[in-house]
Amino acid sequence: MVEGIEIVGVEPTPSVERILKLKPDLILMADQFEPAYEQLSKIAPAVLIDIWKDRIPIKANFRYIAEIVGKEKEGEEVLARYQERISKFKNQLGDRLLNSEISVLGYYQNQLFPPANWASYFQVFQDIGLPIKPILLRKEEYSNISIEAVGDFEADIMFFTELNNPSKPLYQNPLIQFLKAVKNNRAYIVDGSIWEFYSPIGINLFLDDLSKYLLEIRYSNHNFRLG
Repeated sequence: MVEGIEIVGVEPTPSVERILKLKPDLILMADQFEPAYEQLSKIAPAVLIDIWKDRIPIKANFRYIAEIVGKEKEGEEVLARYQERISKFKNQLGDRLLNSEISVLGYYQNQLFPPANWASYFQVFQDIGLPIKPILLRKEEYSNISIEAVGDFEADIMFFTELNNPSKPLYQNPLIQFLKAVKNNRAYIVDGSIWEFYSPIGINLFLDDLSKYLLEIRYSNHNFRLG
């Protein structure tokens, strides 16, 4: 789906040289790239797309992008296909999680981070009707917690998002090992680069990943096993 797309650097400073070579007619920028806005707007008209600042829902953001590029009809067709996939997911899931709760914790730079309630995957969870741990729905900001507070986020099914290799010492900590999701083999370490998404392509990759754990019922990653 992304074959042939040129990589133009990383946030917050993309490669101006690479972008110049592409000769764009329009530059769409996530708000993380705002420091480069003035420079890039000299190459072509540039539009900042909200991801973090105003917390605009991902579907509303997508409609905004479709409007900017004059593809409103095509945008609605994409969203209709998303809704079809959500309906199929719900039908396949049935009522197997009726009395369960799901929790998500991020692990970055040796810190545990409960996500904010506007995290992109929570928006999809809510479209599916998945039962999110209530404490997470009350969190308006990303903020780190100590390992001693991990029990506050305990749930029947738990996901730990990571961007790099899993930190096995963390997951073998007794406070993690005693979580019921870990003891019942329903705790999973997942790829944060897939779970932090903002586009239809990203949503589909995320749903592919989520299906492995909720529809195929895979058991916990080996990183939770002692020894």
